[in-house]
Amino acid sequence: MRAYGCPKMLTQRLKELQRYGVVHRESYHEVPPRVEYSVTAADEELLEALGPLGDWATKHIGLICAADAS
Repeated sequence: MRAYGCPKMLTQRLKELQRYGVVHRESYHEVPPRVEYSVTAADEELLEALGPLGDWATKHIGLICAADAS
């Protein structure tokens, strides 16, 4: 998985995750404006479910990098 290349894309993904209930967004009315994101209970559960997938990716990182290189 590639990192998002620009702040606009990151913001869009965070808004999606907020809409799905995976992250919580807290905005502060300050100058300059500040926003903080935190995980929700749903995110904790999702991370637990994705743990085995992350373990698989770690085990097969060579295969993944070879596919990215081609």
